[in-house]
Amino acid sequence: MSGETEASPAPRHHTLRYPATRLPGVGAAQRHGAAAATATVLDEVPWARRPPGPPTPPDSATTPDRPLESGCSYDETGAFVDLHTIDEVTGAAEAGAWRSGDAWLAGGTFLFSEPQPHLSRLRDLTTLGWPALTVGSDGLEIAATCTIAELAGFAAPQWPVCDPLIRQCCDAFLASFKIQNVATVGGNLCTALPAGPMTSLTAALDGWCTLESLDGTRRRVAVTDFVVDDGVTALHGSEYLRAIFLPATALTGRSAFRQGSLHALGRSAALVVGRIDAGSEAFVLTITASTRRPVQLRFARFPRAAEVRAAVDDAIPGDLWMDDVHGLPAWRRHLTETFAAEIRDELEARP
Repeated sequence: MSGETEASPAPRHHTLRYPATRLPGVGAAQRHGAAAATATVLDEVPWARRPPGPPTPPDSATTPDRPLESGCSYDETGAFVDLHTIDEVTGAAEAGAWRSGDAWLAGGTFLFSEPQPHLSRLRDLTTLGWPALTVGSDGLEIAATCTIAELAGFAAPQWPVCDPLIRQCCDAFLASFKIQNVATVGGNLCTALPAGPMTSLTAALDGWCTLESLDGTRRRVAVTDFVVDDGVTALHGSEYLRAIFLPATALTGRSAFRQGSLHALGRSAALVVGRIDAGSEAFVLTITASTRRPVQLRFARFPRAAEVRAAVDDAIPGDLWMDDVHGLPAWRRHLTETFAAEIRDELEARP
């Protein structure tokens, strides 16, 4: 054996020829933007776990003075992040058979926010050219590649629930316009973060996910069943999310929205939506962010306050409450029950 030390091979680096505007870091989504008007900030709750303050966003003085290359992004500290294991980015239709190291790419705001050493090829769904929003007599179809900005700008006077609920959930990202122009509805669902506001929106409106396999086989899954756990979805193998359908019956009537965080620009610790459909006495309450997966409660008639609280307690066991730096389970439960009561009272008072 030679006494000389053999140098380690240099890491692979590939410059991928994709528009830089499609590859911002997700950290910006939590650093920029105003808090939603209905956000609740509880600074003095003794059982709430308070995370450290948000990092200072990078600016022209701290950002490396070089263009953002495809396959690269800035993390939440301003550091340059390079997905140096990626060998190829290809259109979804031309990618062929699924192979080890493949991943689906839409907006990329999460994918490019942290190292992905297990990935070597990205299959770009945006090349398929799906229409972002399709309005039909039976409801609204949202393509998985529809951006948050496109959804936020949607207007449908015939469906009163859409305004302001869509905007409220889009604003729950606390994201800058740059992020909203890139991040996608489908990407937010597939990340399966409990605080994902597109999960909150589509679950609250009785959404159905269309999942497609490489052979063209499709199946439908309710949004409430699509997000199985924190970071876990119902997708199998090489399946991808094609679209989310919101039925017209859920887009009529009235809704009420509540969101709470530990601080004004924090991740949602609880996001609760209540809904009453036109011509119906049924009350639908959807709980997200405070639980590991969406929880939906349905009442055949408008409930009393005590019935709502009891239903929340019965439906959510102790291990289903989220427990992380954004809030302890006891506080999240308290916030959820408070929001559920406020939503019930608001919808009762508003004809």
